[in-house]
Formats: sequence, structure tokens, C-alpha cells
Amino acid sequence: MRRTLALFACIVLAVSAQTIDPKKLCTLEGRTYNARTGEPVPRVTLTLMGSGQNLSPRTARSDNEGRFLIESVPAGSYRLTAVRVGFLRQGYGSRAPGGPAAPLNLSEGQSLKNLEMRLTPQGVILGLVTDEDGDPVSRASVRAWPQGASTAQAGLAGGMR
Repeated sequence: MRRTLALFACIVLAVSAQTIDPKKLCTLEGRTYNARTGEPVPRVTLTLMGSGQNLSPRTARSDNEGRFLIESVPAGSYRLTAVRVGFLRQGYGSRAPGGPAAPLNLSEGQSLKNLEMRLTPQGVILGLVTDEDGDPVSRASVRAWPQGASTAQAGLAGGMR
């Protein structure tokens, strides 16, 4: 019991010795937008994932005007992603809709302002595959091409999603 208590005291002292000066912490702030309309997107969950010693993710949620703020971030390398129902997951600095995040390298005390996260709305294609008589075709294969090939399978009743 005494060994456990002594070990616990050592851990507490070690953690308190690693306290970071608040002036060295970083801040990120910005807004989330609909990539198609330019309107703010509220209630987006933003996650800042670090690498190396900064493995604890930090999260924030955008307000009704799409604004977000992530404070008290230690300096280091991070990736920022945004997620909301109805939109593709978006990484900050990605070159494509729904693409991975580019690294954000934060220096001690750095404050990044006016970050813009542009989220692409998701889409669904619905339809009914029919034959020349207007009857549903079961298990028909359907493809859509605008952003790459996609396939969908029609169900037993000919409906698809």
C-alpha cells in the first residue's frame, strides 16, 4: 500500500512538473461553411489530432454562425478535421472534398485566426430501375460518373439507394 502511495505521489509530481506556461499555448479559431452555398454550417464537430507527444485529441463545436474556437493547445504538429451529419468529413487544407487533413504545425504561443473549413454536402441517388414494360428490375447495377465511378445495387423489388 505504501509503495502504491509513493508511486502515485511520484506520478503527481512528474505531471505537475510538466505544466506548460499558458503563454506558450496555441489557439485556433475560424468558421465552418457550406462549400456549395457559402452559408455558415452550425453544430460541426471539429477534432484536432496531434502526433508525437500531443496524442490527446481536442474537440470543439461550431456555433450557430459556424464559428469555432480551440484553446490551450500545446505547440506541435496537428491535423484538423470537421464532421457533421449531411456533409462529407473534411480535413483542413485538403485538396479535395472529403479529403484528408494537411499538417498544421503550431509554434509556441501561436494564434491561428480566420481558418475556413468548407464542408461538401453529401448526396444520395434514389430511383427505381424498370424494364421496357415498366416493371421493377431486381438486382440491376447502376452507375453514376460525375466525381468518379460509383455503383449501387437494386434490391429485390427494383428500388435502389
